[in-house]
Amino acid sequence: MPLSGSPKHLKPLRIRLLPDQTVFTCVVWLMRSVQDQGSCVLPHFVLRSALYLLSVTQDKSPNLDKAQLRSISTALSLCPTLSSVYVHHPPLLHFICRYSELAERYLAPALELWLTQKLPHSALTLETSKEEQHTEEKNEISELQTLIEKYPAVAATLLELVWSSDSALAQRALSVLEVFLSGQARCKAELCSHLAPTLLQALQKISIEEVGNRLVKGNVTLVKSLPMVLRLLCLIQASEPSSSATEIDGGRFKMLYHVCNLTGKLKAENWESLLHAFSYMHSYLSQSAASSVDRAVSMLLSNTALMELLQSIVYCPSSPSSSAALLCHSHHLLSSLIMLQKVHSAKVHKSISWSLDKAIQLLIFHKRNTDSFLLVSYLRLLQALLDVDFASPVLCVGTAPCIGGSRPLGVEDGMLYPLGSKGAQFLSIALNELLLQKYEVLLGASVDCLNSLLGFLTRKSPATALYIVCQPWFRFLLFCLVESGESILLHPATLRLFTLLLRHNSTAVLWEPDLLKLMEVLEKTGMKELSPEAAEALRQLLTQIQLSTLRPPLTDRDEQRVRSLLESLNPQTTNI
Repeated sequence: MPLSGSPKHLKPLRIRLLPDQTVFTCVVWLMRSVQDQGSCVLPHFVLRSALYLLSVTQDKSPNLDKAQLRSISTALSLCPTLSSVYVHHPPLLHFICRYSELAERYLAPALELWLTQKLPHSALTLETSKEEQHTEEKNEISELQTLIEKYPAVAATLLELVWSSDSALAQRALSVLEVFLSGQARCKAELCSHLAPTLLQALQKISIEEVGNRLVKGNVTLVKSLPMVLRLLCLIQASEPSSSATEIDGGRFKMLYHVCNLTGKLKAENWESLLHAFSYMHSYLSQSAASSVDRAVSMLLSNTALMELLQSIVYCPSSPSSSAALLCHSHHLLSSLIMLQKVHSAKVHKSISWSLDKAIQLLIFHKRNTDSFLLVSYLRLLQALLDVDFASPVLCVGTAPCIGGSRPLGVEDGMLYPLGSKGAQFLSIALNELLLQKYEVLLGASVDCLNSLLGFLTRKSPATALYIVCQPWFRFLLFCLVESGESILLHPATLRLFTLLLRHNSTAVLWEPDLLKLMEVLEKTGMKELSPEAAEALRQLLTQIQLSTLRPPLTDRDEQRVRSLLESLNPQTTNI
């Protein structure tokens, strides 16, 4: 066995005087013999040594029977706390988890001690100590990951520590669960099934004890644990297999119900909890089955407190440090609610007021000073509104005369209200400028929003749609994208932009130099380097080229080049 008290730089010396099974049997016999005497109690240091010997020899020994297990439980119950006999060694955790009788009483305190107990520092430099401490913490987390993989129920106990312990311990327990869920492909379904009841219990407890103003002034531990519980809930939602179709029966709908109610009791200042709550709601709406989404949308839209909270965030963000992220999540949630409300015809109990002119002004004049992800969220919200023709009871869209037109409205402005003809031009200019920035995060969102804008204009005023796509700024945009190198030219967003403009008969797209250069690049580099998304976008573009009338008209050789590329592309895209 390892000799205690040896210096850290020396390798532990292991001397096996007896086989593990013999040691195990002798220790069990000793503990039972002491208890049979009745009045004799094992000293703590003896019980600690016995517990250590049992844990390190258990793997090569038979399992304890009920009588032997009862004697060990009795001995441990006579200790005031587990810390008096605790040994900071992985086999002890495995020994406790092996037997449900021990795990039920001692797993939680053992995990708490594992996460909080520190080994004494040796006389080393501060820098070296920090490096060793970091390595030690990684090893401890790795040991817990192994334990969770073998005993998934351990994850539920860690979750209990997240929502019932002090901040430091809760954060360490959460970090273990996060690392495991992020890095383990196996056992995720089983792990999620173990965590779901405990998460639901945590949400129910917080919902019961934290009502009204007590959410801010009441139980401090629960208030601090709420963002961590919601954070873990988001991670489980993302990790849970999409094929799981037991949203309601499995308790996911109940969890959404409690999250929705808790969110309505929060204020904009509770931004950390709100970020995770909005993210969870949006993820639930995106991933769940249609039958569950129908009920979820109705529940969210019927929660007046939630809608009022969203109104306060959209109208007046909370603070400079957190407003961008919070507003971003609010926009994404509203975008989903707008689209799903139309699909499921859900009743809206309270609409949210939103200023269209301020959004367009931000995209035109303040984009360089605005976070890119916040710009994307504005584009997603505009896209949702354009797709429903601004006719959503979820959002009451207001506009200014400079965007929607002066009263009385003209025929064209009336058809395009609240966007108006000027607003359509301003928005198309803003989208062009965002595309010119060539930021990866903005390219796809800008093209998607432009697609929705042209779709809205085509439905309401086809002449305006044609006027917009033939404006000179689109010609300048295409020129800049074509001259920006192969990575931008072959980007899926660029290819979809060409397709979109051709579909709407834009005069900005030219065979030479735009499409001809694209053909030359593709013939030079080949198709194998294209991502699946880019290959599908290219297939749609080549198909659209065959259907469009280009300037100058394609020669027979050019048409053959397009057909050849399309034929070489089809086997690749059929597997997408």
